[in-house]
Amino acid sequence: HSVTDLIGELKDGLTRLTIDAAKWRMPDDAVLQLGAKLPRSLQHLRLGLRRCTELTSTGLLGAFKELPENLDTLMVDFRFSMSINSLTYVGRTRARPGGLATLCDSLPGSLKTLDLVFNRYVGDVDLVGGGCGPDDRPACGIFGSLPSGLERLRLDFRYASYLTDDGLGALGKCLPRSLVELTLKATICPNVTGKGIEELAKGLPQTLHTLSLDFSSCKKVDDGALAGLGNNLPADLRRLCVKASGCRAVGNAGVKSLLEKKLPLESLELVLDKADLLDDEGLSSIAGAVPKTLLEFSLSCRGCKAIGDGGVTNLCEGLAGGRDLSVLRLDFAGCGGSGSQGLRNIAVVDDGTGAAEFGGVGDRGVQAVGNLLREGLRKFELSVGNCTAVTDACLESLINGLQTARAALDTTGPAFLELAMQFKGCHAVKSSALRACQDRLARDTAAKLSCRLNFNTKRIHGKIAMPAATMPAL
Repeated sequence: HSVTDLIGELKDGLTRLTIDAAKWRMPDDAVLQLGAKLPRSLQHLRLGLRRCTELTSTGLLGAFKELPENLDTLMVDFRFSMSINSLTYVGRTRARPGGLATLCDSLPGSLKTLDLVFNRYVGDVDLVGGGCGPDDRPACGIFGSLPSGLERLRLDFRYASYLTDDGLGALGKCLPRSLVELTLKATICPNVTGKGIEELAKGLPQTLHTLSLDFSSCKKVDDGALAGLGNNLPADLRRLCVKASGCRAVGNAGVKSLLEKKLPLESLELVLDKADLLDDEGLSSIAGAVPKTLLEFSLSCRGCKAIGDGGVTNLCEGLAGGRDLSVLRLDFAGCGGSGSQGLRNIAVVDDGTGAAEFGGVGDRGVQAVGNLLREGLRKFELSVGNCTAVTDACLESLINGLQTARAALDTTGPAFLELAMQFKGCHAVKSSALRACQDRLARDTAAKLSCRLNFNTKRIHGKIAMPAATMPAL
């Protein structure tokens, strides 16, 4: 393919256009020609420019200046296009942040949705301003001129080692007051700390209904970051997603502070994988903070060694209080109660039968999950991989709960309940028991249910449906 051929195929009257030019040779003059030839009727444009060689900041800025004036949605992805915001010297590419500082200066005023995926060379000088553009003139920050009517903003800064708290603070100050959805990914940004997240949160507009923040593997993110975010959440927020996977300094205090503000949340997703300071007390605080309005709940605590049955039971009991969840996702894989971080919360308990219970998620926690399943459920996912205390004894509770949810399926909504249960590494869960569960769930239905059982996988997934006798006619 060539850019020239592509330009020749563009027709007037187009309203939606997707161009995937990944790995193409894209010199600046070709990108400028492409921008100039875009049909003026376009309302939805998606440009995939990953790994495009020869594409520099100059070409990208020029293409943005040629965008159609009636554009409603713009999505541009230039990750791994390493000629942008860089300088090649003696055969070596060096980062030179600042070349994108005027990127959004010419965006159409009609724009409602903006989705940008940056390469790793974006930095504070791009967001704060005051740096040098491609022609060495002073430049303002990228987001200083966003359209006043912008409603949805999605930004991806993954691997951006030149992004710090100053950049996030500048972004917070530039967010349009009309914004209803903000999605920000800043994973593996080593210089982002809780201070930057708090400054960003202070700028969140009160019109915001959906907020998704991903700071996974940012080693300096701690409880203070979650506290600063929680204190500044908009009062009318409906959907909240916070991902802090691999942030080992996050624990009970941060989770409690994040959810301390009473909000009318309908959807809540927390990803706290490998949070070494999170234990049963943290799960109990989540249970006490979730609002009655909640319809969708997702929690991932993979590898949190200090979590045990007590915390999972308290969480499920809190979620059960007056709520009809339609989506429930729980991931406790690796919460087996072993490891140096988990030892502080582990106790040996004798129940009188001579059997000792070692810390971690086991049958009692999974049974509590089963008791939570009820009418209204449309999607259920559970993973307890490598939780060696889980046995066949917990399966009965799960099956009973799923059958209760299945019995409530009707023609007013989806006729299927999507299901995924993972028991990988649970050596006390026998394959024969899982096959029996599959047979019971799929009995007398028109559902499609798969069961993968081998030495490395123990998984039931697919859909279960209402009894065939009550299925609506096709």
